[in-house]
Amino acid sequence: MAFEVETHPEALEELDEALEWYNRKSSRAPDRMLREHDEHVAAIRRIPERFRFVYREYRRLKLDRFPFAIIYRLRQESIFIIAVMHERRHPDYWKHRMDDDQA
Repeated sequence: MAFEVETHPEALEELDEALEWYNRKSSRAPDRMLREHDEHVAAIRRIPERFRFVYREYRRLKLDRFPFAIIYRLRQESIFIIAVMHERRHPDYWKHRMDDDQA
């Protein structure tokens, strides 16, 4: 069963900012990052329990070629992506968003 995915607005902003940054550096890097992100979200949708817990019920899946990780939680019938976290940022910066994750 593939779960539906909901993404926190700030996580979408993080992804957009990363893509914009890579676009200034390379014409191909943003497409590669977006493709890798989408492939990882697809893997989460297929088997969300597969990836390790990072904090409470939140799990993390690192991108392979970029210094980012997807932080998410499996809900009853969906997946909630709370952050597209740059690995060199403070690791707990996204936790204030948990208040927005009420489902």
